Amino acid sequence: MDKDFEKYKDDHKNMMDEFYKSLDGFGSPSDDSFFKDLMGDSDLSAFGGLQQAQEDVDVSDLERKIAEAEKLAAEAEAAPAFEAPATAAAPKAQEPAAFAAAPQAAPSSFGTAPAAPVTTAASSAQAAAEPEPSLPKWLPRDNWTPTMAPFVIRQDLRAYLFTLSTIAFMYGALDRSLGEPSEDQKLNSVKLLIDIILPQDAPPVIQKAVEATIDEVFRSAIEDHERNRNKFVQNEKSRQALFDHLYRMDVITYRVDECVISYAFAEILEDGSYGNMKFFNINGRNGSRLRLSDVIMDLEGLSFRIGEYLDYLPDNILSAVREEIMANTLDFSICSNGILIDGILIPVVKNSDIFNVDYFNSMKSGETAMNIIMSDKDGHICWDFDCDGVLDDVDLRPVYTGPGAATISAVEVIRNGVITTFSGKDDPLINECVFARDEAPMSKVIIAENGSYLQVKAAAKDGDGYVVLVFRLDPDGAKLTDAKKVPDILQEAGNVLVVRDYTDLLGGLALRRFYQFGNGGKYESLSEVTSVMEGPFQAKIPFRARKLMYDRKTLGALETIPSGTKFFIEKYNESEQEFVFVAFGELSQERRNIVVKADQFVDPHAMIAGLGRPVVY
Repeated sequence: MDKDFEKYKDDHKNMMDEFYKSLDGFGSPSDDSFFKDLMGDSDLSAFGGLQQAQEDVDVSDLERKIAEAEKLAAEAEAAPAFEAPATAAAPKAQEPAAFAAAPQAAPSSFGTAPAAPVTTAASSAQAAAEPEPSLPKWLPRDNWTPTMAPFVIRQDLRAYLFTLSTIAFMYGALDRSLGEPSEDQKLNSVKLLIDIILPQDAPPVIQKAVEATIDEVFRSAIEDHERNRNKFVQNEKSRQALFDHLYRMDVITYRVDECVISYAFAEILEDGSYGNMKFFNINGRNGSRLRLSDVIMDLEGLSFRIGEYLDYLPDNILSAVREEIMANTLDFSICSNGILIDGILIPVVKNSDIFNVDYFNSMKSGETAMNIIMSDKDGHICWDFDCDGVLDDVDLRPVYTGPGAATISAVEVIRNGVITTFSGKDDPLINECVFARDEAPMSKVIIAENGSYLQVKAAAKDGDGYVVLVFRLDPDGAKLTDAKKVPDILQEAGNVLVVRDYTDLLGGLALRRFYQFGNGGKYESLSEVTSVMEGPFQAKIPFRARKLMYDRKTLGALETIPSGTKFFIEKYNESEQEFVFVAFGELSQERRNIVVKADQFVDPHAMIAGLGRPVVY
């Protein structure tokens, strides 16, 4: 293998020498003047425009290169401009594209065709002096295909801060069509719950672009809700049988930074599975929608290789996927190290000859910025975690208790060939993990400011939830930093974990608890206020509350809420032991938020109708 690697390394170096030669002077006046006006000199190399070598260049050097590019472009004006074909021929399996010819430089992300590349003696000397990204010697041959065009994994992308919130509309009533209900009868209800993503520090143009997608999804959802709500109210007034209706959409975030914002809205079906999904990919600099052809320069090449990743699909379905790829209409998501099609990662590292690599770089510049690197369908992760120009390799291998068993006695974390073994002695929760033998463990690497961490999610042994393990990836071996068992994982939004938790409040109330990945590789609770979104309920007797004003902070005077009031529970503040109730009437606009002390409900069933579960004292 050493001889094979040395031969591959020599071939790879020769290919890269040609590649860097072709890059010198690459660009056009229109390309770089646009980026210079839009982003300033310091941001020019971070996204589109001139391709930059491994080291950062200062402003004066950048200006010099722009001037040289403009001069070379003028000299080459008489020559026909380089035109990148819409689709390149699919590479043969026995002759990968990276060996067949030197790769061509990627066009600008904003679609301006570059001028013809010009090679000079100075550029040859410069290319020889520049370091090249190298392949690790320990990288297994069966995990690597030599179709990777050289590209530099940079550290100049800033992650946007974002929060998750929920839009909720509910209505409910006791079904009296069959006579008077029992004291603890559950209310019938019409519910609309939509989780949304809220960028906090993104420019206004980006915030408006995200808001537009939320409006697009919310419009049809609220129409469906109002239609069923009106039918429900009419049935209630005419004493006809009532019904339950739930419209629930979760937001799944894949990436949020100044280059790409990628997320999907998924309708949740009654069995908890995903129904209809809407995918959104937004340019993180100007708010425009990204299509597949913006990220994949060679659609034909992707169509040729997609069978390797979606090999579980029947031929007719795979053929339909290929047609959608070529028509540039396929739904996809963008994560930090590739794109996701049908939830399967197509990594940029193995396929960078067909990717626009401008969209795939690191994000370690900000204090809270993080880069989430996902595993492929085989559970394998390959990326430059420490941005030293050398690809790193990470895998997790369960050690099963016996032949055919799903339970494990240990897990092995492998980074760059260094194996570290963890067992129940390191944490008892490791013995609770169950990994299916026919599926690779789903995992991701979180590149934080203070290091790189591997997060692994496993089913719990008794089927009562999930176990989340976090390992710090150090050069001398991994270290276990966190192990958490949760009843249910509702969302994995980047570095945020949303779990379902239960409390004995009101007889076992289900909470939605938010955790964020913090320093030291541990998930920490975001705040003492947890989302609930339970109900609707109805007050059996009056209780005392304060109105929550529109600023969501100021409380009004203490007032009495009459019996019969219908409400759902939005939040619970653990430190203050207070609920936020949303009281509503027949019309959607008849909504108001009230704050209620939890200690009022000594006997919840005697005070609240619709709990529908036994009280735990």
